[in-house]
Amino acid sequence: MAQGETPEQAAIRELHEEAGISAFKNISLLGSYQYSMLRYGKAEVHQRHVFHVQINAQEVMPANWLHEEHHADTGEAAILFSFFWMELHQAQGRLIAGHDDFLPILMHGYEKNSR
Repeated sequence: MAQGETPEQAAIRELHEEAGISAFKNISLLGSYQYSMLRYGKAEVHQRHVFHVQINAQEVMPANWLHEEHHADTGEAAILFSFFWMELHQAQGRLIAGHDDFLPILMHGYEKNSR
């Protein structure tokens, strides 16, 4: 997070910078947790905030897309990300470094609201 930025502001910024998505209608915090990066050879503990974001006009979003994240402030080379959509039930176990930890909570919310 940038200095003075709230977790929600950081999530919105990162969604745009890393994925190129800026059209969404809702953002809600699912929860926060700490994740140790030791298994990846890094002596770091990440404080993570997990948000659920609903994209506007999802039919406009392609099934697959590429997006470059630029680091104008640091001068680092751009990072090319490759994205694709998948169903929530397909994502469990496919995301790395604990990024799927909150999927059960999200899936439970969808199941509850679809009744």
